[in-house]
Amino acid sequence: MNVLPGGRLVATNITLEALVAGAYGGVSPLPPTRVVMPAAWTGTTAPRFDLEAKPAREFAQGELLTAVRHLLEERFQLTVHHEMREQPGYALVVDRADGRLGPRLKRSNVDCTDPAETRAKEADGNLTCGIRGRAGSAVGRHTMAVLARFLTNLVPDQRTVADRTNLSGTYEFEIDWAPDVATFSTGAASAPDPNAVSIFTAAREQLGLRLESEKQQVDVLVVDRAERPTEN
Repeated sequence: MNVLPGGRLVATNITLEALVAGAYGGVSPLPPTRVVMPAAWTGTTAPRFDLEAKPAREFAQGELLTAVRHLLEERFQLTVHHEMREQPGYALVVDRADGRLGPRLKRSNVDCTDPAETRAKEADGNLTCGIRGRAGSAVGRHTMAVLARFLTNLVPDQRTVADRTNLSGTYEFEIDWAPDVATFSTGAASAPDPNAVSIFTAAREQLGLRLESEKQQVDVLVVDRAERPTEN
């Protein structure tokens, strides 16, 4: 899903699963491991849709996601519930025993837990708090919890990454890795870098953080009902 100026929402050739993941995911979409769809809505034969919606006013990020959920409930007769399930996941921890961080991770003087800061923008128009990038490269400023959710979408099996760093506050970071796919959030094509490393190695060498396997109780979104929408 892309949000255009004025709050217009546009999605092309998208599955309901992807719409649900984006609408219920917050800062980043829910990974496939955290969305359970009815069988008819999964796999290569899942129906795809073009979606365009323009709100009467421009929404803040949280308001926009709520509006998209209401849209899905109305158009697809969507009903969902949450439940906890045990799944394999990763713990994001500080790699070094002395607590020293990597060369591309540093504490920020911006407080990204402050709602005012989350709405603020830089001179170039990008949000002060957020993560942006392309295939194999990202730069951001946010809390460790948000970084962990971002990494969830980068690990090959998309297991949930939980923040276990005990690092409070906001951090600025840059990371480069070898992506599994040729496109990233911007959809821009990216030639593979023969020198790129896995996301596990990148997190350790560049950020000073380590991804450790663990069992987790994960909040899973279960879609109970979905109907094909009627034409507008």
